[in-house]
Amino acid sequence: NREFVPHITISRLKNISLEKIKSWLDQHRNFQYPAITINEFYLFSSQLSRNGAIYAKEAEFLLTRE
Repeated sequence: NREFVPHITISRLKNISLEKIKSWLDQHRNFQYPAITINEFYLFSSQLSRNGAIYAKEAEFLLTRE
């Protein structure tokens, strides 16, 4: 049991056609979410294995105002 870490999965695609992707993007092009403050974010990659996903931190981005 791992501790929950809030995150956004940008995509997870397997055996899907480019046409289906384009259609989904077209149907959701007006998606909006209320503004929130973000001070930093991390970019992770994941590899699915039989024991669950294996995550690797690829980059860290600090967001500051100048």
